[in-house]
Amino acid sequence: MNGESLRETIEAIRRTDARFAADAYVLVLDAVQEAVAMRGRPGHVHARDVVAALVRLVRARLGVMGWTVLESWGVRTTGDVGDIVFHLVEAGVLARREEDRREDFDDQLDLRHALETTYFDDDAPPPRPSRGRGDAPATGNS
Repeated sequence: MNGESLRETIEAIRRTDARFAADAYVLVLDAVQEAVAMRGRPGHVHARDVVAALVRLVRARLGVMGWTVLESWGVRTTGDVGDIVFHLVEAGVLARREEDRREDFDDQLDLRHALETTYFDDDAPPPRPSRGRGDAPATGNS
């Protein structure tokens, strides 16, 4: 999908559900792609891995303002990340497995804590790795 059609798709999604800024969709899509890249091969990734990739991207791109920007885009919980992922699935941007559920994203971690409280804490643990549940739709076939 080229950039123009992605923008059109995101705007179509936002006409039916305007909770999240267009930039939030782009960031979450980038996080899915980052999680796939970290996996080392195309295919399915876990919701937890998408959330961990999102935290890394927000820290790298937005720095200490990460939580403030994410919150201004309407993304306050990992459940919100799941809503965005599944909007992208419904729009045909991402693929999913039959067993994937939006709820797999619920309560993966406290985004505010991960982005704000631990930003300067070198000893802060990274987001937990996958436990086998919570698969997230990926950009390619499994």
